[in-house]
Amino acid sequence: MEDKINPFIDAESDDYDFVLNAVSENGSLLEFASDRLKADKTIVMAAIKTTGANLQYADEKLKADKEVVLASSTYSKHVTPGGFKYADDKIKADKEFVLTIIRRNRSDFEYVDQKLKADKNFVINAIDMLNELEFGTCTIVNNLDESLKSDKDVASASVIGCCNAFEFFDDKFRDDFDVVYKAVEYDGNALQSVSEKLKANKYIVLAAINQNPDALKFADDSLKSDRDVIIKAVELKGNNLEFASDKLKADKNIVLAAVKNDGNALEYADKKLMSNKMIIKTALKTNGYGLKLADRQLRADKKIVYAAIQHSPYSFLYAEQKLKADPKMVLAAIKINGHLIKYADEKLKSDLRIKKAAINKLKNQKAHWEYYPPFDDSVNVDTGQISLPLCNCEDCSYMRSWKSRGCPTHLSEDDLINFQEWVGEFGQHYARIKKIKKYKF
Repeated sequence: MEDKINPFIDAESDDYDFVLNAVSENGSLLEFASDRLKADKTIVMAAIKTTGANLQYADEKLKADKEVVLASSTYSKHVTPGGFKYADDKIKADKEFVLTIIRRNRSDFEYVDQKLKADKNFVINAIDMLNELEFGTCTIVNNLDESLKSDKDVASASVIGCCNAFEFFDDKFRDDFDVVYKAVEYDGNALQSVSEKLKANKYIVLAAINQNPDALKFADDSLKSDRDVIIKAVELKGNNLEFASDKLKADKNIVLAAVKNDGNALEYADKKLMSNKMIIKTALKTNGYGLKLADRQLRADKKIVYAAIQHSPYSFLYAEQKLKADPKMVLAAIKINGHLIKYADEKLKSDLRIKKAAINKLKNQKAHWEYYPPFDDSVNVDTGQISLPLCNCEDCSYMRSWKSRGCPTHLSEDDLINFQEWVGEFGQHYARIKKIKKYKF
């Protein structure tokens, strides 16, 4: 390793004012100060103010000064480096002072005296303190003395505040009901780290799900057939129906609870329930696209289809053809979203009253780029999502749909005639037939 170049000349390294100004700007320059100035408290305090780690260049006496060491410890909820690493060994063994340091920077526990790392009461006090501050305790757990890694009291305290605490303790605690229960109460996903036996324990799994419904996926398969567990899981997160047994996926009450929480859960329900009007209506309240999964008879039900398009207009795509040919139904749909004329029966698309209703709606309808009618195979038919390319026009870079040739400002007269039918593609920026005009963007 090459020697560092000293930026000071001999006289400067011992010049009080010069060095003070230098370390105030760049604390690491303390390394090149004279021994006399490295022992000056004002100089050192100025250096560690920029970065606590600059304490390493200070005189040994100042490394034993609590005021200086405390100043070098960065206060942070996150793990950031400080100067405690370079403190005098006696300070690192001072219980009261170490707790003060850890409160400011929990990562400094790594440099605590080894005897304190093996002190059960001290470690538990430190963990409890950080839990109260909600700072997280993994940095302490990761640096425990080996003698404490098989202690139940320490393990019980550690799982509250450290999601992966089981990695640092004896494996026996993965099968300890008390420790595991505390762990899943703090973080339901801790269920993935416990023994297979406790993954099949109903009380443990319910506690985990209550804290984090996503924990169901880590439960033993036997509990995925348990009605109490599944009803709780789907009430908190409907899509947990995915992990339920086939029998429970066909249970009306279970499925109803799931789709009430999230209509997307309908895709995991037994196909036999797709004709259940109550379940479908409930699902459509939060996910209109559930109409795609509904029984054909329900897709021909006006009330059901109307409920679907109120939440997700483009779900009209999945309505039965007879409704797409029903003038009243199509008009009702157009009042929600003018784009829905595209799904109407071909005869109705040329109906003057319906065309006029669609154009009037589109003139006042905000651009809705995220959910656009699916025109071709490149578009997600289930959601109607489409990524719009930029217009080729260098003047405006107008966002357009795939179907148009450019922005409405620069369409030809012939284009405008055709464009009248597709006016909604540009939201509020619409064209008049056979008229070219400037548009405000």
